[in-house]
Amino acid sequence: MPPKQRIPIQPATPSRRSPSSKGYFAQTYNTLTSPENASVVRSVVVFGGAVAFFASGWRETREKSDEEGRIGDRWMMGR
Repeated sequence: MPPKQRIPIQPATPSRRSPSSKGYFAQTYNTLTSPENASVVRSVVVFGGAVAFFASGWRETREKSDEEGRIGDRWMMGR
């Protein structure tokens, strides 16, 4: 007759995470601020800023000043 097999049972823990693991927001922050992701994060921020600028009223201010020749003329003359 084969010997009886014992199955180890782990005690119940209040959390599924180990005490040394980080939370969701801490992991996300560390991923976004890591040096290997810096160029991607910077590109997304610049793109978001451009979208916000063109969706706002500041875009119209820029277009009006270009039509009046204030900014456009200075740029064309190289000043």
